Amino acid sequence: MKLAIYGAGGIGEVILDRAKRINRIIARWNDIFFIDDTGKTEVSKTQVYPFEKIRQQYSADELRFLVALGEPMDREIVANRIETAGFRLDRLVCVDEEELPKSAEIEEGAILLDRTITISPFAHIGKNALIQGYTSIAHETVIGNHSNISPYCMICGNCKIGKSVFVGTHASIKEKTCVGDYAIIGMGAVVMRDVPENHTVFMTPSKMIPHEPGTRALQGSYMN
Repeated sequence: MKLAIYGAGGIGEVILDRAKRINRIIARWNDIFFIDDTGKTEVSKTQVYPFEKIRQQYSADELRFLVALGEPMDREIVANRIETAGFRLDRLVCVDEEELPKSAEIEEGAILLDRTITISPFAHIGKNALIQGYTSIAHETVIGNHSNISPYCMICGNCKIGKSVFVGTHASIKEKTCVGDYAIIGMGAVVMRDVPENHTVFMTPSKMIPHEPGTRALQGSYMN
């Protein structure tokens, strides 16, 4: 089986590195190359081909794809293009299999890009979702198809992250929170309530709240 990494930018180079490491251990793919339609011919000493050339050259039984794009809507478009052409997405799971709960579900095309990722029991990682390093996905949380969860994110338990959502680095999402399709969670944002689809959440500036006299309790309503 051959592996085609669709996208020859920075994320593609990281995926290539991880795939080569896996290949040295279990030899999953007999060839790895990039797909890119921008005219590149070689990246990181690896061949780059246009999609149409590869589509004509290989059958669906010979080739699997990983999408190496950061923008969730682009990930969705490319995944649809691959599947419409009759090909399937592969999976890239760099988490230690012994540390991955048996109850966790990881769909086709999902990429867990680093061993530092924590996946809790009964979590569900959707098709073509990208999970990056030092991120924690808590119990029973669902990550929607094509979404990109950046490094150093904390998504608490029983959350539902919709389709093609972007979560910026160092963002935190409170338990039992729903984030709608195509939403954007900005870098460092602390999400305390549901986010409708097609909305963006920015980082909330820090607040300074005095303590109640003689106590360490905060004065007034500081959650509004």
